[in-house]
Amino acid sequence: MRKDIDKRTNGYKRRMESLRKSADVLVEMVTMVKTAGTTARHLLLDGWFAFPGIIRKIKSPGIETICMLKDMPKVICELHGFPLTLQGLYTSVRKRCGRAKVLAEVLVTIGADEQGIASPAKVVSVRDRNSRKWPARLSADTTD
Repeated sequence: MRKDIDKRTNGYKRRMESLRKSADVLVEMVTMVKTAGTTARHLLLDGWFAFPGIIRKIKSPGIETICMLKDMPKVICELHGFPLTLQGLYTSVRKRCGRAKVLAEVLVTIGADEQGIASPAKVVSVRDRNSRKWPARLSADTTD
């Protein structure tokens, strides 16, 4: 960036946002929208943001998330105190029989927040309409 750019313009502010981590900008934007008076209770996220740390940070302003989860070896959730990857969680949960659209749902813990309180999340496994091999996984809030 040039040194003579006016730092009060929106363009300069957007350039500064582009240099920060996208997860931090996302949490800041969600907090800004919540303080502006939006009454949204859920936020639909892309799978790119489907990490437990981001989900925990977004829950702090009071918004629940719905997102596709990716099976990665370093992303761990706890079921009854046992750490599991998403694939391990899917194999350990009893699935519904037949052609059910919702195959399984389970309440897990996705780590602890800044105060050390465990963050619960509901993982719902649904049948993928486009593929017969793997069901899509959704992370949703803990309330019905």
